[in-house]
Amino acid sequence: MKQFFSKFYDKLNSMELATKIAMAADKFYDRFNSIRQHKRSKIIFVDTSPVYLLEETQMVNIILSPRFYWVRKEALPVKYIFQAKEYAPSLFEGIVKEGNYSYKAIKNGDKFILFAYDAKAILEELERLGVKSSQIDNIYFAQTEFLDNSAAIKIDAKSALINQNEKLIKVPLSLTQKHKEISKILSFHILSPHKIKIGKFNRFYEKKGVMGIVYILLFLILILFIDIWYTSSIKNDFKAEEQKILTSYSLPSTSLQLNAMIGEYEAINSAQSAFRNAVSYLFRTPLGENERFESIKIDENKISLIIRAQITQEGRYKSYYDKFFKDVSSKNDGKNIIIEMRYE
Repeated sequence: MKQFFSKFYDKLNSMELATKIAMAADKFYDRFNSIRQHKRSKIIFVDTSPVYLLEETQMVNIILSPRFYWVRKEALPVKYIFQAKEYAPSLFEGIVKEGNYSYKAIKNGDKFILFAYDAKAILEELERLGVKSSQIDNIYFAQTEFLDNSAAIKIDAKSALINQNEKLIKVPLSLTQKHKEISKILSFHILSPHKIKIGKFNRFYEKKGVMGIVYILLFLILILFIDIWYTSSIKNDFKAEEQKILTSYSLPSTSLQLNAMIGEYEAINSAQSAFRNAVSYLFRTPLGENERFESIKIDENKISLIIRAQITQEGRYKSYYDKFFKDVSSKNDGKNIIIEMRYE
């Protein structure tokens, strides 16, 4: 029995395995819930036309037209979705109009699909079109629901959705030759797990959602109990194992020495992280057509750039680098823009 719990405990403490299990469980639950929602709630597509529901208590799953959000597909130097979301504000900067935006990221092969949306503006527009927030079950993007459709999708008498460079866009119906009716697609559509939660009565706050949280808490309590039991059972062996590890790897025996070593490596890691972030921002420089880097020099935390561009663009580049770097200075030699700055 002790051997069983030992293996179980070791697996629980594996961050990589725990992450994969959590992601797999979440995908399974979302897929199951999508099928359940498909049977229980009506699926509607919302663009500019008013929505007419037979009952005020009718719950709906809403698929939003591309006019409600902005989307980008990017290759980012990160592995997880929560890391990709951190890049979203800067990637959408200068693209979206003024508003209070939320962001969503979806893994797509070796790239990420990033969304920017104004939750308040969406709810206000849905209310204007005839859908109350209390009727919203979940909200989805057309980009995630219809991207696999190769044919154009007719959404009204004048408009259609088409896949252009892996982005779903709205075009005049007259530009399409063959198309599918949106109503026929929705009648058989199984929703993806990629929803956004902005309604007042989202599933998360429903009774079944609350019960799901209760079950999760009970499971966590059970795990905690097992953890306490297991920890107490090996307490006597811990010191001996610790000493064995210290001896095997020639590590210092006092906590003061260990902390000093940890602090040294943390400082190295911090410096490397700052360098990676600086390089990542640098290579996202919005170079114009026929513009290029002539040279890039990095010395400690100082960066010197020479950009082949019209000298009238000097202010634009300085403004871009001012957002991330410190002590940014710029000048030009008539043909090139020369920028010096540092990172922390």
